[in-house]
Amino acid sequence: MANKGKISVRELTMDYVKDRAMDEITPVVLQEIVDHRDDILKECSEDSLLVHFKEDVEIYLDIVTDYVKGEYTAIPFEAVAIMGFALKYILDEEDIIHDSIPCHGQLDDAIIMLYSIHLTKKEVLKYKEYKERGI
Repeated sequence: MANKGKISVRELTMDYVKDRAMDEITPVVLQEIVDHRDDILKECSEDSLLVHFKEDVEIYLDIVTDYVKGEYTAIPFEAVAIMGFALKYILDEEDIIHDSIPCHGQLDDAIIMLYSIHLTKKEVLKYKEYKERGI
């Protein structure tokens, strides 16, 4: 991630997430995320801080996958980009707080997920309704 070492955890904001998502996420990156689904889910293992976000990560992966396949396009690209950014961030081991630091290494990943969940909650609800209708 560009500029990731130049900010601190205190500077993580919802605007940061939106801006980085729109700067970094492209259709090619979304496909890479889909291709790394299993790796992303491994980061949400039982011994991980991200285990608390496993359901959110799974729904984000489903939405991004359906978007990439062209099966679900009734969502603004900004929302898909935010989801994609959060998923990409989970995979990045050298983010703001290096993931290898015990106990604290995934704190920034969790903050990014929290902001992403807040920013995309309406779109996630719409997707869940879409899936329930079986359309």
